[in-house]
Amino acid sequence: MVSPALFPTLVMLLLMGVVFANDVYPYEFDNWVNHSRSHARRGPPLSASFDVFPTQNWNDSLHVPKSNLVVEHLRYSTASFGQSISANIFRIGNPKGHYTVVEPLGGCQSQSREYTSVTSQHYSCIVATNAGFFDPRPTAPTYGKCLGNVISQGRLVQKVSHNNVAFGMLKNGSFIVGMLTPEIVGDGDEFHTLVNGVIWLVRNNKSYVAESLKQEDESTQYTSSLRDFATVVSARNAIGYDGLGRLVLVSIDGKTWSTRGINLYEFAEFLMSLGVVNAINLDGGGSATAVVNGTVVSMPSDPCPHPNENFSCERKITTINCIYSPRELDIVVVNVESKPESGWMYISLVLVTSVGVLFVVLRSMRSGKRHAASGIIPV
Repeated sequence: MVSPALFPTLVMLLLMGVVFANDVYPYEFDNWVNHSRSHARRGPPLSASFDVFPTQNWNDSLHVPKSNLVVEHLRYSTASFGQSISANIFRIGNPKGHYTVVEPLGGCQSQSREYTSVTSQHYSCIVATNAGFFDPRPTAPTYGKCLGNVISQGRLVQKVSHNNVAFGMLKNGSFIVGMLTPEIVGDGDEFHTLVNGVIWLVRNNKSYVAESLKQEDESTQYTSSLRDFATVVSARNAIGYDGLGRLVLVSIDGKTWSTRGINLYEFAEFLMSLGVVNAINLDGGGSATAVVNGTVVSMPSDPCPHPNENFSCERKITTINCIYSPRELDIVVVNVESKPESGWMYISLVLVTSVGVLFVVLRSMRSGKRHAASGIIPV
């Protein structure tokens, strides 16, 4: 039973998610900043340039133990950028000890792929999105190969020299985002988690897409040229952090070369509207999938296997972002918001227990209406 006295604090915390300071920038962490070393390689010179930012823990505001998992889930739907945008947005208030990247069940070394929902259930992820890129060519000998750096829970899975942006978490709990050379990655001793993307979307509260196009290796994606990859409307997927030090996962529904979805320039603008300070683009298109408690909550674009090809199903991918909890009973705050043109619709509080999820709508915002609902959703 949640004390009514806790509700104002919860609502205040959640409302803070829509107001962000414009002058919050990453700080310099020891000697890990503004590196610039070039190495011989195919394509643009490989150089290290990255930002480090401390995570935050919002549990004190909720009067719950610091070890408890706190998540906000925003369901966003609106007509922007000339097309309909539908997104699942997750903000994790205390990611240290609750976030990692995990390999598919067979591991990256076996070039195996698996559905995001299956991998997330295997690792007991409360929230999961697909993560790094992989070779999608069925006839290629490298089909299913994980592309880019992968570090999972402090274990170095693989290290590469491709010049593509990476996102990770250091063992001290700080975020690290940017172009990382093999020397910076080293044996992975400083890292808890690391995954590569393609295109640094937002850097220090500003769109960084144009700059990334000049620097990044296009061989890590197979859509087309890197410029076409950035401008095509498609389903998208990103990871980053906001000015409040929260981990942010964003999955945009869509379909490549269609009118559903968003291009990377628009994606950067969308992320900045959410208060994101730094973010990178992860594997999107048919790979883009968001999962909550083992259930797909996004709208994948791949056709289902025969005889259900008229329906859409998730794609088998490699690595996933996993939000987990080592505790059997945690409090999870989920801010489920829908934003048609009328505005934000509702905020909800969710208690995750060993028997299910108790769902309670607290209040509506800007819609002029109040809602009340409850129920048990199996974990």
